[in-house]
Amino acid sequence: GLQTALDATAGIAVAFCDAMQRAEADRHAEYDATLTLQSSVRRVQQRAKLADWRARAISLERVYRGHLGRNYYEDMQQQRDARTRRAFWNSSAALVQKIWRGFYS
Repeated sequence: GLQTALDATAGIAVAFCDAMQRAEADRHAEYDATLTLQSSVRRVQQRAKLADWRARAISLERVYRGHLGRNYYEDMQQQRDARTRRAFWNSSAALVQKIWRGFYS
């Protein structure tokens, strides 16, 4: 009995010490692997964030270009309408002048 229990306990202690030594030996490799993995994850996250920022910037630029285009179109319409009104009033004034001058000539 007692000797078997002591032998079993000693076997467990030796196995534990061996496992601790292997863990200590692998610690640096595991640490390096962890750093590599974390670096890769951060790189993927940053690339995704950058892609999102680019998409948002493109969307913002698209909306602003549309705004500028609509403003330009409205300005062109107002200039066209002003030319049309001016041409109408000029022709009306010429007609009035023609009739007025013809009446007294």
